[in-house]
Amino acid sequence: MAIQAIQGNTLLQSALRKILASCAAGAVFDFLNLIDGTSDPEHGDWSGVMLVDRPEEIEEHWQFLHDAFYETYWDWRAKRRNKNWRLDNLPE
Repeated sequence: MAIQAIQGNTLLQSALRKILASCAAGAVFDFLNLIDGTSDPEHGDWSGVMLVDRPEEIEEHWQFLHDAFYETYWDWRAKRRNKNWRLDNLPE
């Protein structure tokens, strides 16, 4: 019954979309922190992730994956096809 109430209510749809997106984004952000080596897992043995070293000449342009993650939302929002669908309530 509660799910049916969401169908006709754009405010509830927006709130649910934001909650689900935030949960999913948080998990991806935490995962990228593990890959970047800026956090440790809470449970179990961790042998780490082997990544290839970046060349020193690109160090000044290097960006951690977790740092770039949230800002890419704004890039996606500008490029998306369905302009009515967004995760935030900010005006265009």
